[in-house]
Amino acid sequence: MRLRLRVLGGKHHGDVIDFVEPRRVHIGRDPESDIVLEAGNASRRHARIHWDGENLMISDLESRNGVVVNDEIITRQTMLKAGDSIALGGCELKIEDKDSRQIGPTNFDPLAMTVDEE
Repeated sequence: MRLRLRVLGGKHHGDVIDFVEPRRVHIGRDPESDIVLEAGNASRRHARIHWDGENLMISDLESRNGVVVNDEIITRQTMLKAGDSIALGGCELKIEDKDSRQIGPTNFDPLAMTVDEE
């Protein structure tokens, strides 16, 4: 599985970071961050995402307002997987599988289908 990070809000809305080789992504208000947060509730060095080639991990860098993964505040380094959502400093991030292919519309609901029987 090849993972990527999609930014869903803030200054970097729409940006995508592909994890193809070991890499660290720093997130915070610091202008040197890979993803710069502008919200007042973001810390200068808020979080770090680390890809070692096999595992994608996120760490809260002792931020003032924390990091939320899938609606839970994390208190230690946490492994991420495709489908996970991250909220921090007024920004939402999504972890995606680059290799997955969607077929049909994204709002398709097979349970909502009706069949005419004659």
